[in-house]
Formats: sequence, C-alpha cells, structure tokens
Amino acid sequence: MFTTYKKQGILMQLKSDRIDEKGLIDYFTLELNNNGGVRVKFNYGFDTFEYNVPYDLTNGQNHEIIVTRRNQGKLIVISVDNYEPYIDVFPQTQQIDMQFDSPRFMYIGRNETTPPEEGFTGCISRLQFNRIFPLKYAFLEERDPSITWTGSSIREWPCGTEPVKYLPEPVEIPPDRGFSILALPRPMYKQYVYERNLALILGSMGFLFIFLLVGIGICYQKSNKSGHYKTKEDKGADQAIDADAAIIRGDSR
Repeated sequence: MFTTYKKQGILMQLKSDRIDEKGLIDYFTLELNNNGGVRVKFNYGFDTFEYNVPYDLTNGQNHEIIVTRRNQGKLIVISVDNYEPYIDVFPQTQQIDMQFDSPRFMYIGRNETTPPEEGFTGCISRLQFNRIFPLKYAFLEERDPSITWTGSSIREWPCGTEPVKYLPEPVEIPPDRGFSILALPRPMYKQYVYERNLALILGSMGFLFIFLLVGIGICYQKSNKSGHYKTKEDKGADQAIDADAAIIRGDSR
C-alpha cells in the first residue's frame, strides 16, 4: 500500500544472489511508470514478463497492489484496488523455469543505480513478499540478526491512515504427512431445558419459603413458653425510705 504524487521510483525490487548459465540473475520489480501506473516486471530465468497497470495512481490517495502466482507459477493475477484483476497464463512447458531462485536483496524506493532525484517520493505503509514483511521487521525493537538494511533513515508512519489488516492465512496440511482430521461428536442437549430450569428455580424458592415458615414458628413457640408474670414484692415497699425498709415492708409472696 502506497501514496504518492510523483510518477517515478521503485516500490519494491527483489534480486537473487545467484547467476545462471546465461550470466543473468532472477529479479522481481514493482515500480511506477511515466503514466502514473505501476509496472510489474520480473524474469526468473525463462523470459521477461512485464505488465503496466492502466490507471494513474499518483493522486495522493492510498492504493493497494497485490501480485499472486498460482498453479506452480504458471498463472499470474495482478489486482489493483477494486479494479478488475489482470490474469495471464504462461505456456505450459517443461523447459520453463517458474521459480524465483534464492531471493536475497530487497530494494524499497530506489536501488544503487537509481539517481537520488528519480527515487520514490511518497509514503509506503505496507509491503509483503510471501510471508516476509520488511517494513515491520525494520521497526522491531529486537531485529533479526540475519536481516540488515542500509540507506537513509526511515520513519514509521501509516501514510495518514490505518493500513488494511488481513486475516491470518489458514494452516495448510500437506496430503503426504498422514494427518487425519477427527470429527468430534457434538454435544446432545435434552429437550425441555427451559421447563426443567423453571421447575428447579420454583422448587428452590418453595423450599426456602417453607424453611422460613418453620423458623418463624419455632421462634413464636419459644416466645410463648417463656411467658410474662407479675410479682407482689413491691406492694407496701413503694413508700420505703431505703432498700432495707423496702424489704421489711414488701410482700414476700
């Protein structure tokens, strides 16, 4: 995903570190052309493939280009934003080399032969090659020692917007590994679950109500057994001067 106003520069270029018998190296290039479109160009040892996107993408908006190869590299699909994808099928012959041998170097913005004034000017917020995310690796706090980058300093910025996030790819199981997928039985739920839960709730509430009634009855019965009674000890003692006189005058019955 990128944003630019200038019709120049390399978005991404990969080169191999191996030279074939013809003295050539495998490469893949994704760059802007003079019309504002994107040129997809690569050579994996059999022939040079080139396709120019017929849309001007230098309008300052975010654009996304996805290049995929299928059917063992014999079919290529180039998708640009929401436009109709371009599909091309290569001739099926045993002599054609469809594999990118030993990709080693990746260039973003420009390579060592590009003049500084002709490099890419803009913002690249997301790059991916197979399962490699070079921009994400460049900003890791603990970088992989096998990955190094050279050139001018770069800063992390999502081009003014949040890049598109894709769901993780499903794990592919090769057919020759002997794996088998077990079909786990689904749990069987009994019918009338609602009626059963309602009966349990009402039964619990009824038991609690009966327990409260029994407790109230026991407390009431104990209160009646204790009772209230009156004494006559204070009869005649209410006029006493002190406690000793009250005992003498009081009725002991």
